[in-house]
Amino acid sequence: MVGKTEKTAVCTYCSNETEATRDHVVPRALFVGAYPSDPVIVPSCRPCNVGKSRDEPYFRDYLTLDLGGSQSPTAIELFQTKVRRSHLKDKSELIRSVIDTAEVKPLYSSGGVYLGHYPQAPINAQRIVSVLQLMVRGLYYDCCKELLPQSCHIEVFRHNPWDQQGVIDRFFAQGIPATRKIGDVFACGFYRAKDNPTATFWLLIFYGRVLFSATTVSRIPGIPGTQF
Repeated sequence: MVGKTEKTAVCTYCSNETEATRDHVVPRALFVGAYPSDPVIVPSCRPCNVGKSRDEPYFRDYLTLDLGGSQSPTAIELFQTKVRRSHLKDKSELIRSVIDTAEVKPLYSSGGVYLGHYPQAPINAQRIVSVLQLMVRGLYYDCCKELLPQSCHIEVFRHNPWDQQGVIDRFFAQGIPATRKIGDVFACGFYRAKDNPTATFWLLIFYGRVLFSATTVSRIPGIPGTQF
C-alpha cells in the first residue's frame, strides 16, 4: 500500500535517492481488520511502492487459495471478506484465471505418494516472486540496518506443505530465533554468512502454513534465476 511521501531518502528496494514513501514490507492486504501495531515499515520510492502494491492483492489471493493457506482460520476469514469482495467486483485477477483454467488433477508428494485430487491452475509465479524479493530487501534493511546491495540476487523457493514442518524444525533447531512475527499472519527467521554479511538465508512463513525460503547471494553470470 502506498504511504504518504516523506523527505528525501534512499529507497530500500532500488537504492535510488528520492522523495520516499513509507512502505509496509509485510503487505497490509494480508491482514483482516486493522494492521497490527508492530509493522515493518521502510522508505520506498513511489515507483517501487506502487509496483509492489499492484502485485500484493494477487499474492494475497494466492495465499488464501493455496492448499495449505486455505486451512488457516485467518486466511479463511480473509478469503470470505477481502478476496470475496474483490471477486464480486471482478477485480481478482487470480480468481478469474482459476475459474477459466482450473482442472481437478492428482497431487503427489515429492516422494511420489498420492495425496488426492485437487483443483489446480497455472499462476503468474513472477508476480509472487516479485513481492517476496522486495519483502526480503525490506526485512534485511529492518534487521541489519543497511541496504542489501543491488548486485545481490534473491532466489525464492516454495516448500511443499508436506515438507515444510521438517524444514522449519531443522532451521530453528540451530538456535536461530524468529526475527519477526506479526500476529498469526507472518513470521520469519534468517541468518547471515560470517564471511559475507550480504549472503543470507531466510524462512518466510505465512499463516503458519505456507512456507518460502529465500537466499541472497552476489549475482553470478550463468547461474539460473529464481526457482518457484
